[in-house]
Amino acid sequence: HTLKPVGCFMLPGGECVDRSFAFVTLCITEDQSILAMCLASLCALLATTDPNCVVVIVNRWVYKAAWNVLLQSGVLPVLAPEWAPLDASHQHAHLQHRMYTFAKLEVFRMTQYARVATFDVDALFVRNGSALGDISASFAAARIPKGKDPSTYINSGILALKPDQLLYAELIERWRTGDYVLSFSDTDHGEQDVLYQHCILDQQCGSVDNLDACVWNHDSWLPGKFDRWCEPKHIIIRHNFRFTREHILAELLRTAMYRGTCRARSVVEPDDACFSQQEFTRERCCKQPWGDVQCWGDGHSYERCCHVVDDAARLRQELLIMRRSWYGFSSLPHPTPQSLFSRQCWHKYTEMPFTYTAMSSAWYLDVGSSQDNEVQEASSAEEKLSDFMMAFVTKCEGLGSPRIMEPPGVAVQFRIHMPEYFEHFQNYSEVQTMKAEYWSRFPPFRARLGGFLTTCVPRMCCMHQPTGVSSSDDGLRLILWNFVLIMLRPFEGGRYIAPDFSTALRRAARGVDAPLPSSEHIVGIRQVGQDGFRSCSRSES
Repeated sequence: HTLKPVGCFMLPGGECVDRSFAFVTLCITEDQSILAMCLASLCALLATTDPNCVVVIVNRWVYKAAWNVLLQSGVLPVLAPEWAPLDASHQHAHLQHRMYTFAKLEVFRMTQYARVATFDVDALFVRNGSALGDISASFAAARIPKGKDPSTYINSGILALKPDQLLYAELIERWRTGDYVLSFSDTDHGEQDVLYQHCILDQQCGSVDNLDACVWNHDSWLPGKFDRWCEPKHIIIRHNFRFTREHILAELLRTAMYRGTCRARSVVEPDDACFSQQEFTRERCCKQPWGDVQCWGDGHSYERCCHVVDDAARLRQELLIMRRSWYGFSSLPHPTPQSLFSRQCWHKYTEMPFTYTAMSSAWYLDVGSSQDNEVQEASSAEEKLSDFMMAFVTKCEGLGSPRIMEPPGVAVQFRIHMPEYFEHFQNYSEVQTMKAEYWSRFPPFRARLGGFLTTCVPRMCCMHQPTGVSSSDDGLRLILWNFVLIMLRPFEGGRYIAPDFSTALRRAARGVDAPLPSSEHIVGIRQVGQDGFRSCSRSES
């Protein structure tokens, strides 16, 4: 369901159609983790703001590695100039380890755009940032209490400006001649020092405005304190984002970028890539309740290929879920709330619950498929199940895709004590109905196989946290119960997919569909891999 947006946002020669306002960022690196952070930051902008013009200044390595990923989302990659090192006589020649930051000065010569806003890749948009285009001053940056003079210091992580060729020439001359002071410390040297000298101290940039750091550059003042309280609901951009600090959110954003589904405008037409091979037709793959399991893998799923998945809407919700940490607001706060990983586990599961259910050897064994007879005729039923189950382990792992940086699924095996469950909740009418359906749907040989079920879940649902750390256990148990409900009523499965973890847990606790089994009813949860079993609960390490 992806839009091919190049024609919508760019002219054939490689320029934005809309030149009234452009967002610009830098991605100059030869490090995969930094590239991943660039893509995640860009995806957050696209999901929250969906701007008409986005430009990223890149080096040759990034251009080669990601130009197609950028173009498919309507992001224009522009090669940065390759400046010679500073002359030995330059007063700051001994501090050249951050020379790449001076590529940001290139935005001042982008006079094809009426206005430009720049953002660093460690800045994350959590709400719509289009109001940056309404700032009329020639130059705007957030003043924060840091640096050698906290009363005048600016942070150039977010800028709003009017490009000007003459101003660009002045900034480059000041940089190359060394006519500026170091504003932060005597050991830190970057483009911010040139901008601070020219625009703030010498007032050579025209009209200057202050970007409210509470709104546009939140947490940029850390580890110091800001001069007033900031309402979290007003935050549009938060600073100090790192891929390694917030890997779960960052992976979601990066994968959406590789898919080309960050923009709200990207959910418009069927994804023909799902049915590009002759044997994988829509008629075969999209039959109810979850299609043909052979169709799914390498990033393709029943939900994406047969229905509409609005990645941008899901990402906007995810970006707003943040709490305090030592480095500012984060999707992985400290201390970690007890339900955080369970919530993230459930949220990832709701992207494709039917595809995960389809990756279950138990389903194909228990509904009387051709494998049924094979199992019953086998001299060792458990051995035969293991062989058959491993094929589904491979399929589950194959849901991931290196092509779009989608992590693989995790196959888990568990035992559910249904007779004990029926007895414990016998006063619920829904449970009585379920009891009848269970014994009629699942054949008696289940008991001889040990009562194990196998299904596929998101990787983050089996995280092996140490004792004392917030766990995904509750979310995983809820998913396994959801799986049982969908298997019992596959054509009504949609009724069990609550949009968020809190709602799902509340419905299960109240017995809206059927009460959630306790840890005494769902037992023996373990990850199944090519090398054997591993506990999917807390580790003791």
